[in-house]
Amino acid sequence: MSDHLPDRFLASSPALDAAANVWRVLVLLACPIIGPVGQTGEILVSATSEEIVSYSPLEEMKTAARSLHENNRDAIEAPFGNCVNLRSEVAMSKALTPYFAADGDIDYEQAVQQMFDEMTKANEKMERDQEEIEQVKAETREILARLKAA
Repeated sequence: MSDHLPDRFLASSPALDAAANVWRVLVLLACPIIGPVGQTGEILVSATSEEIVSYSPLEEMKTAARSLHENNRDAIEAPFGNCVNLRSEVAMSKALTPYFAADGDIDYEQAVQQMFDEMTKANEKMERDQEEIEQVKAETREILARLKAA
């Protein structure tokens, strides 16, 4: 899912639909601080093969997310105060400026792909950092064990 949708989309915990022999995973719009806002779509995963059986079309999920965001704008923006609109406009214009086509349209797919690439790199770094943390923890436990034994 994270390869095809922006970071505000969240997969819910799967729920088994035994009658259909699938796991149902709701796709939700989620925002910082307030959490999930509402459902944007659904993914069905085979309970036996673990393969995706079907999913809501991406454009429909994005449209639903825009509608949810618009309908819940006050709740979404409230935690950030009056500066949220200015920050959003500046961030969006900076993020999308390189993707304007000759006719003035924005190449959103290219912009989103770059954002996904950046998120993937950040996630990989976070995983490496976590491995390093675990290694330091193990070394610390070993040193403490030696100190206790002495």
